[in-house]
Amino acid sequence: MTFNPAAPDFGLWPYNGSKPTLTQGMSGTVGGVNDGIGQAIGYLVGSLHFASGQPVAVPALPGPYYFGSTVAVAVRNFQLYWGLTLGPVDSATWGVIDYVNFLTGTGV
Repeated sequence: MTFNPAAPDFGLWPYNGSKPTLTQGMSGTVGGVNDGIGQAIGYLVGSLHFASGQPVAVPALPGPYYFGSTVAVAVRNFQLYWGLTLGPVDSATWGVIDYVNFLTGTGV
């Protein structure tokens, strides 16, 4: 499986049971600095853009991927819509993101 959030091709990310908690200000580059965080943010923004229609840019590989203010607003909108606790992208938010990707067939 490949991973390219801009395609969208999320590889095995929907099946990853140990996704990190993400907060605004985090960043990473796939294959470089903070690789795991970069992949997680890439999966997040790709999911928000393609599966839930949020207006966030999805940079091409290798990124960098940044959890900035635009991503934070998109996360908040997603959490509000799905009745989640507002805040970091935690296991509850990841669970719904994975569900929406499977439901829509996005990136899988």
